[in-house]
Amino acid sequence: MNEEVELRSRVDEYFLMFVSHDESTGTEKVTAKRDLEHSLELLLSHLPHKRKFQFPKVSAIFQVDVENPECRASRSIRAWDALAKYCMNLLSQPWRKEYQTLRLYSGYVKHNVTNILISGEDMFYLMGYEPLQRRRNSQTLIMKGPVDPDLLSLLSLDCLSAVVELRMLRIWETVGQAVTWYDVVEARKEFVGSPGHTAQVLAHRLREKSGGGGHLALLPDQLYSGGVPVGNLLDLDGSMYQPRTMDEHVRDSYHYVTHGGQWMCPDGHLVVHGDRRTCSVCGRSRPNDLL
Repeated sequence: MNEEVELRSRVDEYFLMFVSHDESTGTEKVTAKRDLEHSLELLLSHLPHKRKFQFPKVSAIFQVDVENPECRASRSIRAWDALAKYCMNLLSQPWRKEYQTLRLYSGYVKHNVTNILISGEDMFYLMGYEPLQRRRNSQTLIMKGPVDPDLLSLLSLDCLSAVVELRMLRIWETVGQAVTWYDVVEARKEFVGSPGHTAQVLAHRLREKSGGGGHLALLPDQLYSGGVPVGNLLDLDGSMYQPRTMDEHVRDSYHYVTHGGQWMCPDGHLVVHGDRRTCSVCGRSRPNDLL
């Protein structure tokens, strides 16, 4: 089976598990969401940027947001998470009257979506909402027909993918002040790989700027094709850098970072020191063979 197909199958499996748990299941719902987000991270680490989202509109809104100089990852994560919840509510309980009408002027929508994402209200149109009045700028939207469960499933996965990608972009906070948010955004667009691989690329570029050496050489004129990263990476011996297999991605959920001897967890936290077995921020355990 093609690795991407297998990764997508795993995402679908965890998504169904997540949907099957309601809020009353407590820790089971939290665990299911964590497993789903981790499987999404593996998938996003395997895909070129242009294929990370199912909906072109979602991709466009995401890109405009992260390229906005005022973008703050924590706020954007809140917005995409809220949109995912809207999709999930319609998917799991479409008959509830409170989900049939949406007021764009409500405090919750403005605070969590439209004041954060440019054109964020377009996400509600994608869900199937229509203006109560004929004019497009109507502040009240309604769900006139039956919901489309397949569309809502894909859309909620896109929203969760945006959440996970934003967390992966937060490696900007760990690489150093010489690297900007925009540098990380561009590196994630240009290269296929995990947050650790992106951090290595950025560190290499910093060494190049400072006149130092590096273990990776960039060939920017080569395009992504057949599972090879955009702007292919070569090792010093001239051999082609090979994309990670799914098992390697799992094993390398933690990446050793030479400065400071720290371990980077899948969420980009450089907080695992020495013989610590878990990340003190998110609680994830290091793989046994990395202990």
